[in-house]
Amino acid sequence: MPKINICSIALAMILSIFLVSIASAQDVWTGNINVLLGAKALDKDDWEPTDEQDEFGIEIDFREKNWPVNIAIDLLGATGEGTVFEPFIGMFENVESTTSEFNVGVRKIWEQFPHVRPFIGGGLSFIRGEGKVSFLGIYVSDNDSGAGIWLGGGVYW
Repeated sequence: MPKINICSIALAMILSIFLVSIASAQDVWTGNINVLLGAKALDKDDWEPTDEQDEFGIEIDFREKNWPVNIAIDLLGATGEGTVFEPFIGMFENVESTTSEFNVGVRKIWEQFPHVRPFIGGGLSFIRGEGKVSFLGIYVSDNDSGAGIWLGGGVYW
């Protein structure tokens, strides 16, 4: 796992615990802190053989109780590994990839139901990706970053 993702997630957890403790004391704020463990599927043409990554992260949202939507802050990281046969040299190469995302935006959470709270959200996403190939102890890597939008939905149970 990339160190930057672990540090970012740890910092976000500490910050969120601090914010929740302040908010609960004032009884004016509400919010959610969720740990995410899952999988990410990337474009096979661009990322194979690491197009399926293990993903981890933290999702935070909060609001004053009279606001219609929550402010959302998500930190996500994913890693993938694989091998590819290089016919030119007749050997296998090890391939690794990582992606990291910092998302900010809003989440609308419907709280009318007693045990489930459906939500949708969206906002800006800042994304970084890196690929690394190793062969006979030689490493070659490339990385890029960009910005875009994110959309998401689900149910808090």
